[in-house]
Order: sequence, then structure tokens, then C-alpha cells
Amino acid sequence: MAADSTRQTPPAVKLHFRPDINGLRALAIVPVVLFHAGLPGFSGGFTGVDVFFVISGFLITSNLLREVDRTGRLRLGSFWAARLRRLAPALSVMIVITVLASLVVLSPLEWAALAQQAAASALYVSNVLFAVQSSNYFADGLDQSVLLHTWTLGVEEQFYLLWPVIILGACWLARRGRGGLRRTIVAAFAVTLLASFALSIWQTGAHPTWAFYLLPSRAWEFAAAGLLAALPIGARALRRRTRTLLAVLGLALVLAGVFLLSDAVPFPGVAAVVPVLGTLLLILAGTPRGDGVPESPVLVSRLLGTAPLQWIGSRSYSWYLWHWPVIILAMAALRTQSAAVGSLAALASLGIAVLSYRFVEQRARADARLVASVPLTFTVMGTSAALVLLLAGGAYAGASMVTASEALAPYQAAVTARGQTDCHEQTTADSGIRYCVAGDTTAERTVMLVGDSHAGMWQQALGAAAQAEGYRLVTRWLSACPAIPVAVVNAEGVRDPECEQYRANTVRLIGEQRPDAVVIVDANSYLGRVISDTGEAISPEAQGQRWAAAYSQFVAQIRGFGAVAASVEDNPQLGFNPVLCLTRVFGSAENCAPDLADALATTDVLRRAEATALDTLHVTPRLLTVQRMCDGRSCRVLVGRDPILADQGHLSSAFTTLQIPDLQAFLRTAMAEASP
Repeated sequence: MAADSTRQTPPAVKLHFRPDINGLRALAIVPVVLFHAGLPGFSGGFTGVDVFFVISGFLITSNLLREVDRTGRLRLGSFWAARLRRLAPALSVMIVITVLASLVVLSPLEWAALAQQAAASALYVSNVLFAVQSSNYFADGLDQSVLLHTWTLGVEEQFYLLWPVIILGACWLARRGRGGLRRTIVAAFAVTLLASFALSIWQTGAHPTWAFYLLPSRAWEFAAAGLLAALPIGARALRRRTRTLLAVLGLALVLAGVFLLSDAVPFPGVAAVVPVLGTLLLILAGTPRGDGVPESPVLVSRLLGTAPLQWIGSRSYSWYLWHWPVIILAMAALRTQSAAVGSLAALASLGIAVLSYRFVEQRARADARLVASVPLTFTVMGTSAALVLLLAGGAYAGASMVTASEALAPYQAAVTARGQTDCHEQTTADSGIRYCVAGDTTAERTVMLVGDSHAGMWQQALGAAAQAEGYRLVTRWLSACPAIPVAVVNAEGVRDPECEQYRANTVRLIGEQRPDAVVIVDANSYLGRVISDTGEAISPEAQGQRWAAAYSQFVAQIRGFGAVAASVEDNPQLGFNPVLCLTRVFGSAENCAPDLADALATTDVLRRAEATALDTLHVTPRLLTVQRMCDGRSCRVLVGRDPILADQGHLSSAFTTLQIPDLQAFLRTAMAEASP
């Protein structure tokens, strides 16, 4: 049962072709593509990936166990070489062409990240990269990574690397008299399934990005399929009627995942059981009897075996590789997230996939020289990966040179300044609460700025205004955490305890500092993230009501300390990054300027709720931002050569600096209302 990584013969046993499973691939890829294209109705199309995971787990485990049963050993080198011949050539070609096309279509400001992602994809670790970067798989597609979809290949390749090692470990234990071989293997699979599923449930709530992208929280999907392959419960033990019921139920579960789940449901976690169980039932129902009794497949299996599904299923891997970069690049080039454009791009990607399947995937997979030699396979595949890494390095070097040019300087400055806190002087109060001090730090009168990152983007300009007017500015803000006492979840759907502590300490600091005025700046982009006090999701109308009530409560607290409450209106939030748009091919201030209605769409509910609360409470002064950026029809994205926004929603320092004279008048009005 030893592993042999150097034998130059292919595995003695190959996978038995299952038309129903090949049809399942079509049932998996079509929803994924339509979901990514933005076609309405396929809200859970992403669950097609889970169908693929189960298929891989079943087929690979069946193949490995068949080899163990027949030869008593596993040829790891041959197995891994076969996987590389199957996956690596088409992936390398896709990465190279995608990177080259992206260098033309995308902004030079995106090239460095593109290079990093290309290298990670070639090494099958892009899932780890996206998890570390907290990339949102469900974010709007226009500014998504063109290689985001390669995370699944990372998960699968990592599974291929570790799964046969687990089987070898079970073989080693069985040889030492610690249980029968198949029983030991089943126990290993069961432990993997239970541990991974428990981790998936916990991480989906605590660290959803890690749960989504990483193998440990996805391994149970492969392990469940492995158990199905290892346990002696094939369809041979089931009557035809039972198999039909299982197939119908399995198909219903897979389709329920596609049409009923959505990105609003925490995933994977428990929700992933729906597509996983459905796929397992379909595989079980379609398993050949194998006992010499002739029997035609059940109806669902026959449907999966039809010619159109077989054709798509055979090309599903190539289609998966190509559909995402073609969709993203088409949307970026045309500056639209239209489902029509996405659908046409998806259809075009199928044509590319057909060519890739015929001239790359099939040829590499069946090449006689590669099949006959494991070392040659590793050499060729390693060389192709090295070439991708070389291209990625060139793209990264090109990014460094181009972004240093004078033409891109204002845009690079906007992006760079976005990450700066601009804390003039950090101080710790006697209570241990940390805050920043700016303006005239020796002045007797104090203004305090509080809020989330949208308060942070005004910090530098407000500090300059306070300095000019002779006021001390105290600043305290926390990203993704509004200062008003409203329950919200973060972008990953988790309620952050740090946010609760930040708010409590902010109120305490107001009491300690006793500022003359408190300026509130909170983003209005929390719609869908405002929840009830007990953590339940609530309607948009209820979210607006809670936002207004929380604003009123916070203003009352400020006034309770004898301070004046002032407000800076939140700026519009765009569905794309205007800096990237402006620096892409044919980017201009005209074609990157959004309609006013579109710019306000994501913030309108909370914006109106906040305005109502401010009117009711007679809060003055109020600095209006929207009218500084937009007219009655559209919003500007440039002022002179400088971008107004540094990303989708944060104002650039160049723009806020232009507002310093008005900020001075704003502060004078606030101080005039405050008691001397």
C-alpha cells in the first residue's frame, strides 16, 4: 500500500463513465454562468459550485478506492499527474489570455492586483488569497477580479493533493491491524465530514469569507461524496421506485438551491446541505446495479444522459474557466452591469470554451507522451506555471512604472490617500479611550467629529478648517460602524462587538471632553445591514425607521452633554469605482459620470430617514454634500484633474480640501449656537 510517485505508467484503473454524472455537470455549470451573467431568477446559481465539489469527491474517491482494491496501493505521482493534465493546461491558457486582455481593458491601477491574483491562480492558492483579502464573492461584478472564479480550482486542487494522502493513512492503519481497510477508510471520511461541517457552520457565522473560500470548511462536501463512494449502499440495494423517488427529491433539492437560495443566506454552513444532499441523491439514484441484472436508468438519469446535457457537461470545465473573465471584461469595457450584456458575454464564452476544450483540454489530457511519463507531465505543467508567473511578474513591474506617471498621479494620490487616517496627534484619555486631536490643539473651544469611515474622510479638511478658526478638533471614527446607536452587521453579515464598544466609548468620551459641538458623519449605505436588536433581518421601511430613531437618540445624548449637534450629509455611493473607470481605456468624465438617481439609489432610504430626523430635531448646521457633486440629472466624478471620489463611496482628499472655506463657515455657525 505504499505510494509510488515515480512510476511512468498510468493508473491501472480509470474512472467508469457515468452519463448521468456528466449531465449533472451541465446542471451545475448553467446556473453558475447565468448567476454570474446577472440573469434574474438564478439567485442561488452559485450553488452549482457545490454540485461540482460533490461530483469531484465521488468520482475521485471511487477511482482511488478502485485502485486500492485492485492493486493494494496508490500511485500518487500518477494520480496527481493525471489531475494536472486534466486541469492545468486549460487554466494556464485562460490566465495568460485573460491577463493580456485585462492589461488593455482594465485600469493600470488594477494591474498589480491582477498580477498577484494570476500568480496565485497558477499555483492553485487563489482561494487563500481572496480569503485573506476578504474579497466579497457577491459584490457587484463591474469591479470584481477577473480571476475570482479560480478560487474553486484552488479548493479542488488542494482536495486532490490531500485526499489520497488520507486514504493512504487509512491503508497504513489497516495494515497494522487497527480495523479492516474499508472500515478504516469510512471512519476517516466520516471524521473529516463531521469536523469540516462543524467548522463550516461556525466559520459561516464568525468568519464567513474564510468559510466560503477555504478547503477546511468545504471539505465536508467532498467527504460526503467520498462516503457515498465508500459505503456499500449503491443503487443495487434499492428498488426502481425508490431510486426514482430519490432522483426526483435530489433534482428538487438541487433546483431549490439554484432558485430559492441567495446571497442573503449565510453560506456555506447549513444552507449548503441543500445542493450537496440533492447531488448525492442524484448520484445514488443513478448508480448502475452492477449485479448482472439488466435495468434501464430511472427517468431523471435518462434526462441527465440526453445529448444536449452530455455536450455541455463535457465542456463544463472549459466553460467555467472562460465565462467569468469574459463577462467581467465585457462589462468593464462597456461600463455596464446589464444582464443582457452579461448573457451575451456568457454565450460568447461558450464559443471560446468549445475551442479550449478541443484544442487545449482534450489534447493535453490524451497526449501519449505525457500520459506515459509522470516526470514529463510534472516538467511540462511546471514550465507552464512558470511562464504564467513570469507574465504576472511583468504585469506587476508594468503597473509600478505606469502608475508612477504624471498622467495617473492625481488618481494614484486619491487611492493612496484613501487608506490614510490623517491623525495629527493621537491621545489617550484618562479612561483609556484613544482619539485624535487636530486643529488648534491649544484652543479652549472644542469640536468633536464622530462616525464611520465617512467621518474619517472629512478629518483632514475639518482639521484645517478648525485650525483656521482657532478650534480644537477631537476625532473618533471606526470603519463600517455608524456612530448612531443602530444595530448593524458588517459586510460579511456578522454583528461586530468592536462596533458596540466603539459607540459606548464615543458617548463616554463626549461626556469627558465636553465639546462645544459634535459633528456626525455616517454613511447612508447600510441598507440591508440594519437589523433588529435581536438580530433578525427587517424590511427596508423598518430599517429607515430604526435609522431615524437611532439618529434622534444620539442627538439627544449629545445635547444632554450641553453640546450642539451638527451634521454632514453623506455623499452618493456609486455602483462602480470611478477612479478605475476614469483610468480605463476610453474613460472620461462624461462616460464615467453616473445618473443622480443611480448614485442615490443605494442610500435613498436611510438618507431620507436621516433627513427627516434632522428636520424634526431642528439640527443645524448641516453641510449638504450631494448638491456639491451633482446637478439635477448626474453627478460629477472629476473636479479639474482630481477625482471627486477615491472609490465607490469615499470622497477624495482633493475634493474635501476644496470644501475647507465652507467648513470654516459651518464650524462658525455651530460654535455660535453653542454656549460660550
